[in-house]
Amino acid sequence: MKVLVTGAEGFVAKNLIVRLGELECFEVVKFSRQMPEKELSALVADVDAVVHLAGVNRPPSPDEFATGNAGLTESLCQALVGCGCQVPVILPSSIQATLDNPYGNSKRDAESAVWRYAAQTGASVYVYRLPNVFGKWCKPNYNSAVATFCHNIARGLP
Repeated sequence: MKVLVTGAEGFVAKNLIVRLGELECFEVVKFSRQMPEKELSALVADVDAVVHLAGVNRPPSPDEFATGNAGLTESLCQALVGCGCQVPVILPSSIQATLDNPYGNSKRDAESAVWRYAAQTGASVYVYRLPNVFGKWCKPNYNSAVATFCHNIARGLP
């Protein structure tokens, strides 16, 4: 099975890519922020599934939540519709999607985009609102309270 993983340089994606690489039945196609969005059309035309992990959680400007989360998801969905396929999409989202703040709104808008894609094409979509993530490649003071706690304890910080 050929799987497109967006956000391929991110914390969750790196862990997923390592795991899928250990399994002989998966071929991973990567999309990262260094690549232009226009490449999505060619990538989605040749995959069996998409795990959409790309997004932003600490941009310099709150406006970037909309473009980095909802906007990119909308572009991905347009590319999928354009290929004429019913490619299943897995979207790990956030429990923040229930909140009325720029990040939560952008995550909820991204969820809406994949649900519209499913309604339009009949493709399967799976949205998971993750309550907390921790693991290899977590960054202290960035994406995990657990990573921050461990970092500070190991260095004698409060």
